[in-house]
Amino acid sequence: MASIPVKRLMIVDDHHSVRRGVRGLVEATGYYSVVAEAADSRAAVDMSRNTRPDIAVIDDCLPGLSGVYLATELKRLSPRIAILMYTAHEREDFVLEALEAGVRGLVLKSEPGTQVLRALDSLSSGRPFFSSSVSERLLDSYLKKGSRPLTGFLTNREREVVQRIAEGQTRAEMASGLRISVKTVETHRTNVMQKLCLRTTADLVRYAVRNGIIVA
Repeated sequence: MASIPVKRLMIVDDHHSVRRGVRGLVEATGYYSVVAEAADSRAAVDMSRNTRPDIAVIDDCLPGLSGVYLATELKRLSPRIAILMYTAHEREDFVLEALEAGVRGLVLKSEPGTQVLRALDSLSSGRPFFSSSVSERLLDSYLKKGSRPLTGFLTNREREVVQRIAEGQTRAEMASGLRISVKTVETHRTNVMQKLCLRTTADLVRYAVRNGIIVA
């Protein structure tokens, strides 16, 4: 630990108590200095321009842009930034999506705070860190598959539903056009919102535009 230089951290979480807890945990070590805190993705992007943190510690679900899309934007602005994400998800599709966005540290929310410190120490030394439940098989799978579009973890039917929602179709119109029930349409919509950490239809429309599912 003594050889690890002090690193500048940004913490991004929409819960003040969580940000305060993470800040207290990391600053108690003496090896990390929190230079910015943000409650949403847009504020985090603005703060990163001004503070230039070495590491961003971010939640996977945030107001506005999700944690995965925040990671993509942070890496675009500062390719050298290291990103640690804490998440409740262990799905292969989510892990691969996070890796493709530039995340190199993943810690489960159910794990103790010591895991966050271990992850930060690894990232500070240029090494990735993933919770033990994120298996080496998934990492090997990512390296073998190569990159995919950022929308790759939505199924074809989910992308069709997103497109139709963004085009303003009603559930009944979507059900008729896709030859599925209204209940199935709603199930797909719910799954998409959960996968992408989106909260409103407006968020979904913005997602569709950003990822070329529809043209604004």
